[in-house]
Amino acid sequence: MSEVTSVSALQEALKAEHAAVYGYGVLGARLRGAAQGTARTIWDDHRAQRDDLISRLAARGVRAVAASPVYRLPVRPVSGRTAAQLAAALERAVVTAYAGLAGAPDPALRTIAAREMQQAMARSVRWQAMSGAGRVTGPSSAFPGLPSASLGPAPEPGGSRD
Repeated sequence: MSEVTSVSALQEALKAEHAAVYGYGVLGARLRGAAQGTARTIWDDHRAQRDDLISRLAARGVRAVAASPVYRLPVRPVSGRTAAQLAAALERAVVTAYAGLAGAPDPALRTIAAREMQQAMARSVRWQAMSGAGRVTGPSSAFPGLPSASLGPAPEPGGSRD
């Protein structure tokens, strides 16, 4: 992965953080009590991570992608249940965005990617449980966020071991 690709991956992670900040601002109004407090804490975490990514891009002399004034949300939060569903979806999008950063040549960026993917997946599972979505499961693949095409061809049974 080149520096140009690292910058592109940083920008993608930043886009996901912008969307998460927006989404948590919307969904927080539909939550009450401890769930609202949790959402506020996570919103602050996403804002801090967004600011860190902007600083990292600036240190590379790159202008950070700006937040959109509005985002199309994957779930319309009309209740506490749907707000939790939205939070889970936002976190899954964060996992996907940081997956692109996991291959960066800079060990600090790889560490950030791993940490943020772990945290986002854990939050997604917790929000899914809070939404009452039934049986809560972890990621549906071994490498959540990576498109299946990037995992390479499947090995052929009985193939040679060159």
